[in-house]
Amino acid sequence: GAVGDGVTDNLAAFRNAVAAIDAVGGGTLYIPAGDYGFNIMFTGAFTTNTSVWLCANLTIVMDAGVTCRVLGTWSAGKKYMLFGANTSGLYPSAQNIRIYGNGARIIGVPTTSSVDPDLTHGLWFNDVINDVQVHDLIVEDCGSCASFDLSNSLVSGCTFARGENVCVAVTEGNNITFTNCRFTGCIAGGTPGGTAAPDAGALR
Repeated sequence: GAVGDGVTDNLAAFRNAVAAIDAVGGGTLYIPAGDYGFNIMFTGAFTTNTSVWLCANLTIVMDAGVTCRVLGTWSAGKKYMLFGANTSGLYPSAQNIRIYGNGARIIGVPTTSSVDPDLTHGLWFNDVINDVQVHDLIVEDCGSCASFDLSNSLVSGCTFARGENVCVAVTEGNNITFTNCRFTGCIAGGTPGGTAAPDAGALR
């Protein structure tokens, strides 16, 4: 099972839990208070082995005392995506996903360059995933804290902080509502106070 000590790699434990839920057509993953580490940084293309891919009909409920953190030190060329879904991921039919953070935190590894920051995400939904809700979650210290290419979806009560590139990127999708969210301390173009033009739909 998962070990919330801040140093143990919990990637396999979380992936196994999601796989068990997917095998029965959906369900709830409850995460008790703890500091959960994930050794997920890699180079090269995204694969199904490097992240916690989310399946269809999945509800994640986190205790307020939960931290999910990326382990390791970033350098140019490294990438990571902690939680997410896309049509070429492990669960290509992923939809109807709910995340209730209750104030929990996702903490990335800060990038130190503008070379790859858009490929380092705490949350990554790509290829227009349908019917996703994310509530009361804090995502911080990533290249781009979250990428939300969604449809018919809601992001509520979340904080996105200190993204090296942007706090949140939305490059495609439709009918996405952000309500009572906070975007703070994000850096344009990898330079504090930078003036790089935002990507389409980027929230800084």
